[in-house]
Amino acid sequence: MARNIVRRLVAVMMLLVAVRTASAQGSALSGKVTNNEGGAPVGAANVQVVSGMAVSGKATSADDGSYRVTGLVDGTYTVIVTRIGYSARRLDRVAVKGATTLNATMVELAATLNRVVTTATRGATPQKELDIPAALSVISSESFENKPAPTIGAYLSQVPGLSISSGGILQSNIVSRGFNNAFSGAMLNLQDYRFAGVPSLRVNVPALYSGTRDDIDRIEVLNGPASSLYGPNSANGVLHIITKSPFTSQGTTVSVEGGNQSLFKGGLRHAGVFGANKEWGYKFSGEYFTAQDFKYNDPNEPATFPSAAPAGRAGKPLTRDFALRRYTGEGRLDYRPSEHLENIVTAGYSQFSGIEVTTAFGAAQGKNWTFMNFQDRFKYKNFFAQVFLNANNSGNDGPKDLNGTYYLRTGIPVVDKSSVLVGQVQQTVNIADWKLIGGIDYISTAPRSEGTIFGRNEGSTDIHETGAYLQAAYPLAKDLELTAAIRGDRNDQIIGTQFSPRVAFTYKQNANSNWRASFSRAFNSPASFSFFLDQVSNPNQAPGFALRAVGSPPKTGWQFNRTCDASINAGICMRSPFVAGGPGTPLSSAATNAFPGFISQLTAIATSLPVSSFGGAAQKAGFLGLLGQMMPILSTLQPTPANIGTVLRIGSAAVTPASVRDAGPLNASFNNTWEIGYKAIIKERIRVAVDAWYQLRGDVGAPIGQLNPLVFYDPATLGAYLGGRIGAALAAQGMPAAQAGATAAAAAGALTPLMAALPQGSLALTNALLAGDQSIIATYTAGIGTVDVRGYDVAVDWQVDDKWLVAATYSNQGKIVFPEIGGTLNPLMSNSPKHRASGTIRYTNESNGLGWEFGTRYSDAFPVNSGLLNSLGTPPNPTGTMLYPAVRVQTLFDASASWRLPIQPKVVWSLSISNINDQGLATFVGTAPIGRLIMTRLQYTF
Repeated sequence: MARNIVRRLVAVMMLLVAVRTASAQGSALSGKVTNNEGGAPVGAANVQVVSGMAVSGKATSADDGSYRVTGLVDGTYTVIVTRIGYSARRLDRVAVKGATTLNATMVELAATLNRVVTTATRGATPQKELDIPAALSVISSESFENKPAPTIGAYLSQVPGLSISSGGILQSNIVSRGFNNAFSGAMLNLQDYRFAGVPSLRVNVPALYSGTRDDIDRIEVLNGPASSLYGPNSANGVLHIITKSPFTSQGTTVSVEGGNQSLFKGGLRHAGVFGANKEWGYKFSGEYFTAQDFKYNDPNEPATFPSAAPAGRAGKPLTRDFALRRYTGEGRLDYRPSEHLENIVTAGYSQFSGIEVTTAFGAAQGKNWTFMNFQDRFKYKNFFAQVFLNANNSGNDGPKDLNGTYYLRTGIPVVDKSSVLVGQVQQTVNIADWKLIGGIDYISTAPRSEGTIFGRNEGSTDIHETGAYLQAAYPLAKDLELTAAIRGDRNDQIIGTQFSPRVAFTYKQNANSNWRASFSRAFNSPASFSFFLDQVSNPNQAPGFALRAVGSPPKTGWQFNRTCDASINAGICMRSPFVAGGPGTPLSSAATNAFPGFISQLTAIATSLPVSSFGGAAQKAGFLGLLGQMMPILSTLQPTPANIGTVLRIGSAAVTPASVRDAGPLNASFNNTWEIGYKAIIKERIRVAVDAWYQLRGDVGAPIGQLNPLVFYDPATLGAYLGGRIGAALAAQGMPAAQAGATAAAAAGALTPLMAALPQGSLALTNALLAGDQSIIATYTAGIGTVDVRGYDVAVDWQVDDKWLVAATYSNQGKIVFPEIGGTLNPLMSNSPKHRASGTIRYTNESNGLGWEFGTRYSDAFPVNSGLLNSLGTPPNPTGTMLYPAVRVQTLFDASASWRLPIQPKVVWSLSISNINDQGLATFVGTAPIGRLIMTRLQYTF
């Protein structure tokens, strides 16, 4: 009886399972496969429905693009669509229940080589890469979304035309076509059409960019001048980070990364839409990063912080903190009630702690440096307007605060509470065959530093800039288009109006290739610190003399005080700490004017000097003993200019009075650039881009350098004078003449080298506010000439099929050292390699979720001249400066791999190894040697 019941129950259960299975297996997936451009049907496309590691069903699309996969069980699948000549399309989380419809669009491989961009028209009109009359590269999110990296710099290392120097894991400088610096803002950086650089310092710090890597849609790099549209500070190109729209990229992504150097990184992005008609979109993203940077200790940093540092830091041992910390967050709200109207509000915040390298002060220890931005973008049809505010805080509340950023060489806190407010409007109009783009910009920069950056200039540092532009495109013939633009800008700290014209011709040979030729005149305006900087760089550059970095006074510049004795150094006065009236009183620049006061302090000065100044401890003790013996004689001497001559020096180099010239006010600098280029897609698989350029650069003032020479004794006449006077005094005391002469000669020979090496004064300037004492003034100078430089960039991408990509780049800059500016001792330098090359092989298989990439990078050796950080030698560096070696040649190898887990397609594991061969080489002087960096990542998307 029981057995019969069990048998009947089993039979009923088996029947129910069979019925359920038959019902479930009756589910089907169908739809159409079309081209993403124009919607044409795509036939012969392979459609696979995958569950885990198994293919649950497949079909081939018909000529009209339709397909149908039957025999599926209700559930969630991954659908993979492939076809020769198209990029594979992967659709995750496809829910199938009963008869389900899923349409898929595919992108032709040729289209992946010719992407839509917006930077070349400032967002006015989207264009294909092949259609724009400029050298532009696009780095799409597909190329790096599964490649872990600490900053965007790693994704730009293979872009033609770019030079990238890294000061560590997070710190990097990115410039186009050379001319890098330790503290660089040469290339205009944008994020979603707003400025991304630090407001007042106008330096690009990628570690402070808000948003996350997972939120980047693409990066557009415009090499060459862009001032005709973008205005000031775009003369050397534009780097534009464009993030994803919540309307086209919805869902949640969580990622966790780890690596050597104690690296950890966690990220979150979420986006969605809401509203009755889904007219609202929103997204927010955040990221936390921590690591231990590659170690480096600058030999020119003191062992202990000097007395100029605030209490609590002065006198303490200087120890670099190599811990890196960064966190960032960004939120965005979009309103799009129709295809013609859109308003986007964005707010972002980031905080960074780590070492950042500067030109004028060496390295800074960044602590709790924050950056905030607020932006409102409005677009209606062809009208665009936006306002944005960027503000930063270096982490200190005041000049005595120990909790924020400070300079490592001096220990002085950096207080930067600066901001920039920008308003922009733009209108696009089509009149007959003319395509016109016009707009107006207003930029208000408000530097604030509590005296720590702008010193005595604090309170009068605001800069206001306005600009207007018009660009027109007109077809001269069926295949030939003219693009012409003109822009005018005014800056209230600069005399006059700056005009930036541009003319370009584009010849479209066929649908897949074009030639272009262009001329551009572009300008850069000085940053706020070039005008208003006022800081002590080294409080004891020489005994009694501080080195002070001071900006060039707006619209006036610097003038030397030439009201003293015309027979001495052409009447140029000096200021000295050794004269009775003190350094506030200008006097004739004869070194002998300081002699009595200098002798009265010489014992204290010699005692304070390091033993290296004497050749050893024994020599120092001997010098001090001799000085004590001779002091009764020396203190009675009062030489005249006829007795001891005067030598003027900058660094170790002697200069003549005739070479001492006033420094005119800073003005905008102009670069004139001629370019020719060719772009083509060959057989829908190979993209070729060749750009050749020639440039006359006017932005070639010294980054920062000593303005006022120092006044020294002439060693020959000093030695003769001391020998004669000491001998006479000893003879007067009763010493035999021969013995007195020998003793005096020995004493003069011992005293003269040190006395002649110590400055007696600095040439005086008329600006009593900024140069009212004996400080050595290091300042910025106006362009002192032009240099011509030429180069070319080549890029080749071969999309072998939908899985394989092979790419290579090469960039050349014809000249990197320019002795015609600065002379052979202190020449202008490009601070970038003459030759750069890269190669990449990439494999991506959407069917099994596997991908990998292998690449190589090459850059040759180059010297550097960037303020305090240079590889020049002595002179122009002061005697005793530890010299930096030039940057060495580098050949690096990188690799990455990723795998979409078959048991959970929402999870992707990835691995990247940069600098596989572990070449521990610095990419800039005064920075850490960069070693191998290994990062791994788990990403979960739902």
